[in-house]
Amino acid sequence: MHRVLVGTAILFVALGGSAAAAAGPQITVLAGQASGDYDSGSDTERQSATVRLAWGDDTRLRLDLDFLRVNSELGVTSTPFAVVPTHRGQGPQGPGGQGGQGQGSSSGTEPAPVPDPTLPTTTATEWASGPGDLRLTLSRRLIGGGAKLFRLDAEVGAKLPTADDEKRLGTGELDGRLGLAAQRRFWSLTAFSGLGWNSLGDPEWIELQDVLDVYLGLESEPLAAGVVISGWLEANEEVVAGTGSRSALGLGIRSTGKIGWRAQLSAGLSDSAEDFSLLVGASFGVSNPAIGSRKVG
Repeated sequence: MHRVLVGTAILFVALGGSAAAAAGPQITVLAGQASGDYDSGSDTERQSATVRLAWGDDTRLRLDLDFLRVNSELGVTSTPFAVVPTHRGQGPQGPGGQGGQGQGSSSGTEPAPVPDPTLPTTTATEWASGPGDLRLTLSRRLIGGGAKLFRLDAEVGAKLPTADDEKRLGTGELDGRLGLAAQRRFWSLTAFSGLGWNSLGDPEWIELQDVLDVYLGLESEPLAAGVVISGWLEANEEVVAGTGSRSALGLGIRSTGKIGWRAQLSAGLSDSAEDFSLLVGASFGVSNPAIGSRKVG
């Protein structure tokens, strides 16, 4: 855990300045709704609004701040915060592609609720709301890009414990992630994938395991009116002992251009995943993203 945090700090200091000075910023506003019973016999819901700021191209810095409203019966623990890739690429930069920004995500998103075995699951539903955790992600192109058909980015991320852990809006602990994101263009499709290792801090009420996350998908070239369609599979190892690994299927649609809209829908394939998750948003800005901004952002 400490090695991840030290490495994260070094990379942010070394590369963050150059990213902030590059193209941007790009502003994205998102709204989401998720629901699932997580094989607990009690349905849990999560509503969210996210403000995202991003700077840079080959070196890119991104900040995400969530505002959450969650069912506090189970609360929110932690999941790999980048396992759901919140940024997907728009194809290789150069002719036929504008580039995208790399980063996985969870999650992206927001952390997903995980059943806490120490809490009752039969009481009446209660809700808690407030700011979530601040998430920072830094990506750097390693190879490819430009007019090339292949690109590989390195990623480092941190989730800062800014949420109220007493309301179970966060764990109150610092998380870190190291990962890789890649894309390869094939005729009218672009394949994208990512792999990451997550170091998750343990809150007082539950022990969380450090896990690997992975995602793999395809995205179309712009269709009529510049609309792009994508689909992917995402998964991560078991976060809480006894809950099983998480997997989900996602579908996304977005428009191209400096001002665009986007939406994504995911469905859980395992008991530890949310039954469904819907996220919609709009982006504004002049930045030219790098690899991996296929879903949202």
